[in-house]
Amino acid sequence: MYSSAFNAFVTLPERCVTPHDPSQTRPLPPTCSYLTLRVPNVDACANFYAVLGLPVSPERHGDGPLHYSFPLTPSLVCELYPLREGGVPGGGSVRIGLAVHDLGAIRSALAASGFDITHERSTSFVVCDPAGNQVEITLKGGQ
Repeated sequence: MYSSAFNAFVTLPERCVTPHDPSQTRPLPPTCSYLTLRVPNVDACANFYAVLGLPVSPERHGDGPLHYSFPLTPSLVCELYPLREGGVPGGGSVRIGLAVHDLGAIRSALAASGFDITHERSTSFVVCDPAGNQVEITLKGGQ
C-alpha cells in the first residue's frame, strides 16, 4: 500500500481511442516508472552498471539505506537497494535487456572489469551482474 505522498507523483492518464471502436475511449495503460533490484552488494552492482556506461548515482532518502539509481530510459529508473535481512537475491530470476550502439566497446569494458560473458551471438550477449541478475546486451537495430 502506498502512502498519500506517492499519489502526489501520479498523473491521471489521458484517454485514448480503443482500437476496435474509434468512437469509444479508455484510459491509457500505466507505464513502468522504476525497477528496484534488491542486491547483496550494492557497491559491486553499482560498479557493474557503471561499466555499462549508465550514469549511476548514490542516493539516500531520510533515514533509508544508501542505494544507487540510474535511468534506463527517459521515463524508467532502476534502483539498486541492499538486500533485506533474510532476503534472497534474484540469483538469475531477473533478466534485464539493454540495447547499445557499440556492442564491442561494452563487451571489452565488461571483460576488462572481470565480468564473464555468456550466450554470445553476433548481435547480443548475456552477462550476470554481481547479484546474479542476467543482463542481455543487444546491438541497437540488431536482430
